[in-house]
Amino acid sequence: MNAETQKKLDQIKLWMSHQNPDLSTAKLFEILVDQEFKKLSKQRESKTTSAPEPAIPSAETNLTSAAEVKTASRFISAETKRAVYQRDQGCCQYRNSQTGEQCRSKYQIQFDHIIRFRDGGSCDKENIRLMCARHNRLRG
Repeated sequence: MNAETQKKLDQIKLWMSHQNPDLSTAKLFEILVDQEFKKLSKQRESKTTSAPEPAIPSAETNLTSAAEVKTASRFISAETKRAVYQRDQGCCQYRNSQTGEQCRSKYQIQFDHIIRFRDGGSCDKENIRLMCARHNRLRG
């Protein structure tokens, strides 16, 4: 396997670290093959059958506007997530209070509210940072 492919596999392992913290390369290949198989099976199946009727929402369907979701929940918009991820370079922003060193881990990255949501913190990019799961749990 060439270095570029290995780099891609390592990145996929980081992305999947929440669901599979101890993911082996063999298991990763199995997952990727299964996903590709399902995708290709659907493509082949759709070529031989007609397109299904689109689903019509029922009267019970609760449609909530994006503005309502943003003000009433921890919802972080995709735009904010992209901006925070780019600003923080995909790395944990935890800084050791004794040494001043920054973690910089890319493993199990999570979006963290600097001022906690329960304490009135917003979901704006200025109040969101990236933290690895370990340091996010440490913070409580």
